[in-house]
Amino acid sequence: MYVTEKGKKYHKKNCSVVSEGKKGQELAEAQKNGYEPCAVCKPNEAKKQEATDPKKKK
Repeated sequence: MYVTEKGKKYHKKNCSVVSEGKKGQELAEAQKNGYEPCAVCKPNEAKKQEATDPKKKK
């Protein structure tokens, strides 16, 4: 996940909403720090799909 210093949302790496000033952060840490999922890139939906898609299992 990626967050910005001034924002209150967390994003996927390729989110069109954030281009500069983003830093990587673990999902749990972002949530603990009060960040919410971005409505544009929907980072939580990607995590749900990874968890349920048998092709993505390690």
